[in-house]
Amino acid sequence: MKKITVLSFLFLLSFFAIFPNSASADSVFKDVEETNPSYNDLKFLYDKDLLSDSIVGKKQTFGKDSKATRGDAVTMIGKTMGYKMYTTYTPYKDVDYDEIFSGHVLELSKLGIINGYSDGTFKPDGSLTRGHLALFIERAFGKYLPEGNQEFRDVPKSNDAYKAVKKLVGAGITTGYGNGTFKPNEPLTKMHLHVFMARLVKYLEEQDIKVPLNDPLIESTERYKPINDAKIKLGLSKSEVYEFIKHRMTNKQTDRWYSTNVGRNGLDGKTTYGFLDGKLESITNIYNWKSQVQASNSIRNIHEIYLEEYKKEFGENYKTNIEDDLIMTFWDKSTFTIKLNTYILDGEIEVVSHISTDPIPF
Repeated sequence: MKKITVLSFLFLLSFFAIFPNSASADSVFKDVEETNPSYNDLKFLYDKDLLSDSIVGKKQTFGKDSKATRGDAVTMIGKTMGYKMYTTYTPYKDVDYDEIFSGHVLELSKLGIINGYSDGTFKPDGSLTRGHLALFIERAFGKYLPEGNQEFRDVPKSNDAYKAVKKLVGAGITTGYGNGTFKPNEPLTKMHLHVFMARLVKYLEEQDIKVPLNDPLIESTERYKPINDAKIKLGLSKSEVYEFIKHRMTNKQTDRWYSTNVGRNGLDGKTTYGFLDGKLESITNIYNWKSQVQASNSIRNIHEIYLEEYKKEFGENYKTNIEDDLIMTFWDKSTFTIKLNTYILDGEIEVVSHISTDPIPF
């Protein structure tokens, strides 16, 4: 009996010597073996810091079979375009300020690469389909991709992804299935997403296109980078405000107004600063999110962003009145009143903050 046991043990040792653990010591991730057909693509992106999850590192779990999300796609596309990770406010009520990819969401929204749903959400945790990814990639990198000519019977010309799918196939980023379909509504796994993106980056590099891209679109959006809001407060002198915004000014009417083409609080828009007796009396911001979210939802979202900032300055003792298309918040500071109004004006959202001696109207 002992002899059989010893022989069995020796056999097992020899078996594992011939067939070692597939997750070798040199593998980047615990759950992705070097023998995995997609391993090289994943390692390629890992070396370039273009993975969907910035906290994933060597010897951690990648989650190759987990679903890819819209947030994953935004992170990878943003990184590939050259945007740095930062947090900011967005026009979507389900993308929090401190979400790691919120900066990418804002940047890609401004370029029209991504958009939200009619209920004011982006659904960053929602499943990512093959068709969605094709659209995102084409909007971001389409000018670098060839016009493909392969068509699929389940992607007719009426399909939003029709042009995008042809371009991706033309660049060798993806292929269809053997039965002549592309399956645009099929959800992608995390590994599938990374294979798509690795092939995209490799194609761009083969065409001698620098990655991250030095894209004119990115440079043009620098004008939307937020001014240091925390230092621009009602009551500042005209010269103090001018020092903060002088590089972003679009026009200057020295006796009353300074205007810029940059929104406050990280939002895309334009801002006008109004002065009375040389002091900042009002700040007017105009945003047009109509093409991305319903204005009725945006009013509350944007007002809340401003309210949180103003509460830090003027305190929690305030009054708010909410109507269908107007939100008013007031602070009574004894000798003066602070008003914060958010409303729709000609299809745009306007936020006006103002110091006055007028009493609170309700």
